[in-house]
Amino acid sequence: MEERNERSIAHGTGHKLVILNRENIEITGVTDIVSFDADEVYLETVQGMLTIQGENMHVSRLALDSGVVMASGTVTAVTYSNNKTVNAGSIFSRLFK
Repeated sequence: MEERNERSIAHGTGHKLVILNRENIEITGVTDIVSFDADEVYLETVQGMLTIQGENMHVSRLALDSGVVMASGTVTAVTYSNNKTVNAGSIFSRLFK
């Protein structure tokens, strides 16, 4: 079962969230970054919406073609939800209007 999950993550159809020492974050299965600032990163993943709250948050790597996002900062909370609550569109749709 675990091998199948690792294969789906490697092929971009799964989702993984790794937080090391509450500071370094690696996320796979990301389909869009809805918004981010120094206090919060709000992402759409294949498993639903993901909010990571913290201090001094910084997105250091963004590769939506492979669904990988890496970030750093002091993580204070992680929340999943099934619905989008921000209607302003993704950061990319706002940048490329």
